[in-house]
Amino acid sequence: MFVDEIQDLDRPLLAALIVAQHRANQEGWPFYLIGAGLPSVPAVLAEARLYSERLFLYRVIGPLPREAARRALSDPAEKMGGS
Repeated sequence: MFVDEIQDLDRPLLAALIVAQHRANQEGWPFYLIGAGLPSVPAVLAEARLYSERLFLYRVIGPLPREAARRALSDPAEKMGGS
């Protein structure tokens, strides 16, 4: 399950998703919770369920370098005949 802005989920729903991920991990079920959000996500998850910091891997993804950001916008536009 992919959740964008995961820090904005209401706490009961977030806690339920954390519990489901924990149980899936214990039982070997193919369920994965992948969330994107603000740098506060680890703290928000810890507030929802105390053990959550041990369940997840956290990765910080920063901004693209200037040239890569330019290409991310211009290359698809050029393929469609735009600029």
